Amino acid sequence: MSKFLLILRNLKYYRKAYLAILAGTVISTAVLTGALVVGDSVRYSLGQLTDIRLGKTRFAIEAGDRFFRQQLATELESFTKSAVAPVLQLEGIAVNTDKNTQMNRVAVLGVDERFLKLWDAQMKRPGEDEAILSRNTAEKLNLKPGDEFILKIRKQAKASENAPFVSEREPLVVFRLKVSAIADDQQMGRFSMKSNQSATFNIFISLPVVSRKLDLYGNANILLIADTDSKNLDIQKLDSLLRLTWRPEDAGLEFRSLSGNGNY
Repeated sequence: MSKFLLILRNLKYYRKAYLAILAGTVISTAVLTGALVVGDSVRYSLGQLTDIRLGKTRFAIEAGDRFFRQQLATELESFTKSAVAPVLQLEGIAVNTDKNTQMNRVAVLGVDERFLKLWDAQMKRPGEDEAILSRNTAEKLNLKPGDEFILKIRKQAKASENAPFVSEREPLVVFRLKVSAIADDQQMGRFSMKSNQSATFNIFISLPVVSRKLDLYGNANILLIADTDSKNLDIQKLDSLLRLTWRPEDAGLEFRSLSGNGNY
């Protein structure tokens, strides 16, 4: 009997076992291939979502309810040779009195030209009494370019909310603003520092205006840092540069000299 016939007889005799092995191999290959495809798809989707939300931003510094100098952005930019944008992010209440619609928790972002440059879209900085609305915010409030609405923002104390003393509730500051533009998802409309999937309701207003009216002139609580052309900026280097530019005022500290009675 030849080897070929022997192999055929073995295949015929053990055909059930061989078919089971073949079926298991096919199923395992299909599962692994599907998992790899899904993994690549999810990775690509998350990358796309990150680009939509952050634009050209590579690094971010967020202080939450604390504030630091806007000048810190200029100083960091001179060291990193990269675009650095200060942002003053607060929470507000938006009201469309004509349509009787209201949103109680919108993200109010004080921005300037440096922030707009982090996106490829050609958007003009909002003027003194203007605002740029994200698409979802405009639809929720039933607003379009040229319409007016009211924005209420509570004044922010420079001390943290967790400071060990009790302070009175700060009053609301009311803005009457005109919608200058609607920002789509690709035009900074979905900007967010949060990692959730839901889109944030954003209202972009002038950084100098909002900081002045809220007695936070020259302050910000977010820094957005784009990567350099040479891609040589990393966390360690950024940390060392931040140490060079950081001042006590950025931590809410102020030094004063006491004189007269000799007590310190």
